[in-house]
Amino acid sequence: MAENMIQHIAQEQEKKIALHEQAMRLHMQIQNSASLAAEAIVDFASGLKQMRDSRLYEQLGFESFADYTERAVGIKQSMAYNWIRVLENLTPSMIEKNAVIGITKLQLLTQVPPQEREDFAENHDLEEMTVAQLKEELKKYKDQSEQLSLLQEELEIEKERAGSPGADEAELREEIEKEYLARLEESRQELDKAKDEAAKLRKESQKAKAETEREISRRVEESRKEIAEQAKKSAEAEAEEKIKAAKAQAAEEIKRSLDKIEREKAEAIERANALEKQLKISADPVMTEFGYYFQAAQEQLNKLVELAARAQAENRKKLAAAIRALLNKTAEVLGNEN
Repeated sequence: MAENMIQHIAQEQEKKIALHEQAMRLHMQIQNSASLAAEAIVDFASGLKQMRDSRLYEQLGFESFADYTERAVGIKQSMAYNWIRVLENLTPSMIEKNAVIGITKLQLLTQVPPQEREDFAENHDLEEMTVAQLKEELKKYKDQSEQLSLLQEELEIEKERAGSPGADEAELREEIEKEYLARLEESRQELDKAKDEAAKLRKESQKAKAETEREISRRVEESRKEIAEQAKKSAEAEAEEKIKAAKAQAAEEIKRSLDKIEREKAEAIERANALEKQLKISADPVMTEFGYYFQAAQEQLNKLVELAARAQAENRKKLAAAIRALLNKTAEVLGNEN
């Protein structure tokens, strides 16, 4: 029984190990698929653009690009154009690197000037940010860019004024440059502050994500241990129940065997007593002969009673009366002999 319990526990552990290996294989498959999916997105958008520009959809029997995208590809024309615009405004590497954020965020990312997109993506956790949060960050970025543009325009205006007759050009230029540099520094500080806040948020997000993963791993390990302990207890309890059941079954079988032995013993004693009586009777020839005829008389009398019971109603009473007369006569004869 103990060996069976150990074997059961070992089988359960083998099942858990097999499930863990299956989970790891599936995880690797998902990661590889994600990489392939990112590359497929670029191919998908590029194919849509080529199909639209070359009008090759007409060779397939479709009247328009919209007809082709909705019937053959299964997406609306507006979604197809969204992917094409992303392809036209972002580099393939940028799309692949940020494929996981989805088409809506990729479209928003096109609002950032090309030379600043890499920095913007690195300083913002695009995957964790919601669409609303990304829109808010882009608004701040746009406002700061507009401020810088206004400062540059003001600088150009002031420069033109500085060139007018009667103005102290050097003094005015110096004053304008100081104001411009001050505003530029202020804008840069605000931008740096925003970047620092974004980096801080990203760091906190990564920290929270790491803590969450650790917590998940801890809980998974605890669950694994708990499952193993429960499996062990369950196996022990099951073994104990089987032992109890086996004992009860053995006790019941022993009881049935003892009862059978007692019955056979009683039957043997009864047969021995009958045999003893028969031997005693056999010692007296008269008794033996009497026993023979007495048994025959009993059998005949039983037949007479059976026949009387089967007779018709009008004859049944006559037959019963005859049997009683016979018995009465026999009793009378035996009474006279006494």
